[in-house]
Amino acid sequence: MTQTIGGKQYQDLEVHCKDCGSMFLFTVGEQAFFDDKGFTPPKRCQECRKKKRKDKRRDRGIPRGPRR
Repeated sequence: MTQTIGGKQYQDLEVHCKDCGSMFLFTVGEQAFFDDKGFTPPKRCQECRKKKRKDKRRDRGIPRGPRR
């Protein structure tokens, strides 16, 4: 399915995760959001992105959650 948002045409894309190799859907809405913010398309699925952020925080010693 193709949709036009903000003058650009988008279509749902199936993408292979760079880390685990699983397929994930990069939706029309996500593509429009990424374009609007100037982000590059994701290379990792949601689970692998979460794991990478968690590992990066741990490696830098950044605590998780709000300060008390």
